[in-house]
Amino acid sequence: MPSRTLSRGVLFRILLILAGAWFAAFYLEHTQLASFQSASGEVIRVESVMGGRGGDNRRFTIAYRVDGERYKLVTSRGIIDSLGRFRNLSKGDRVPLMVNPEPPVQARLDSFNASYPITLSITALALILAITWSWLVFTGRLRFR
Repeated sequence: MPSRTLSRGVLFRILLILAGAWFAAFYLEHTQLASFQSASGEVIRVESVMGGRGGDNRRFTIAYRVDGERYKLVTSRGIIDSLGRFRNLSKGDRVPLMVNPEPPVQARLDSFNASYPITLSITALALILAITWSWLVFTGRLRFR
């Protein structure tokens, strides 16, 4: 298979766009979290979704209170949460939350994955591109000019 060439300028532009998107996403998500406050909730329901066998295909209903009012958050774990402290959630467990008091119905799990989903997605995309480009260069299918 013949090798293809990629201009260093094109590679630089792609990396610059990814870096700009990463910083913009991080800033946007971090700014949004500034108005959130720590709270605690309780898992009141755990259910399998889409015919899953339990495991990572679970949805959680979490009850929490803000100023005496009771609210519910329905969420599922992301892959990062599945590896960390939310791995074995069951009914009755206490869960740390981040809650926006204006309106209090806006809440999320207090985890990096739930707080920075766009930033993590861009990081994963950059990592996949780096691995793919490295493999293509290593196998001789891609060269830079």
